[in-house]
Amino acid sequence: MLFDRWPATARVFLSHGMLCFGCPIAPFHTIIDACVEYQLNEDSFRAELLAAVSAKFV
Repeated sequence: MLFDRWPATARVFLSHGMLCFGCPIAPFHTIIDACVEYQLNEDSFRAELLAAVSAKFV
């Protein structure tokens, strides 16, 4: 699962008011599903996720 492998991504979800972190359905949803549900631009959201993961390595 995304949050297990890259815990820093949880902040991105929470910053958008998303309830995915801790949701029992989250393992069955894709990033696309989450973006559609929360009406987010997928490209921008993915860029934020990548930045969160990459920040750890900078």
